Amino acid sequence: RQWGGDQIELRGGKALFRLRQEEIQYWEGVSGFVKRERVYQQGLEFRSNKINLKMIPGKILAEGNLWLKRQGLAARGRRGEIYLGGERKKLKYFVIYDDVRIVEKVNLRHRSFKRRAFCEKLEGLMDQDKMILTGYPKVFQLNDVVKGNRIILRENNEVVEVEDANTRFKIGE
Repeated sequence: RQWGGDQIELRGGKALFRLRQEEIQYWEGVSGFVKRERVYQQGLEFRSNKINLKMIPGKILAEGNLWLKRQGLAARGRRGEIYLGGERKKLKYFVIYDDVRIVEKVNLRHRSFKRRAFCEKLEGLMDQDKMILTGYPKVFQLNDVVKGNRIILRENNEVVEVEDANTRFKIGE
C-alpha cells in the first residue's frame, strides 16, 4: 500500500479487511516495514502478534510482543503505535509502551559501541533522529549508567540528555 510517498508492506497469517472503515487487521506472526520515499530517509521494520492498520487517521497499532528496527536501533515492547499522518502523509513517529528494551549500535568516527536502555515508554521522532524515554528510564552506555525522569537519545551521538537525573559516572578512564 502506498501512503503519500512512503510504501507500507504488511504480512500475517490471517487478515480481516473492513473497507468502509478503511481498516485492516493482521494476526498470527505479523511482520512489515515502511519504506521511505527518498533513499536517504530511514525506513522502519517491525513484527508483532497483532497489527491493526487504520488508514484514517494513518496509524498502525501493534499489540503483543512488538519488535521494531530502525537502522542501528532495535526496540521491544508489549504494544505500540506507528504514526503515518501529517500534512505530507509520511512516516512521522512511533511509540512503544510497556517494558521497553532498546539496543542501539552507536557508530562514531573514532569508535563504536552498543548502548542499552530500558523504560516504560519510548517515542521515536523520525525526522529528528531522536528518541524520548519516559517511565523510569535507564541507559547503559560504555561504563556509565544514566537514570532520570525523561531521557533523550540522539542516533549515532554519545550525548545523552537527561531531565532530573540520578547518574553514576566513572571518570578518568
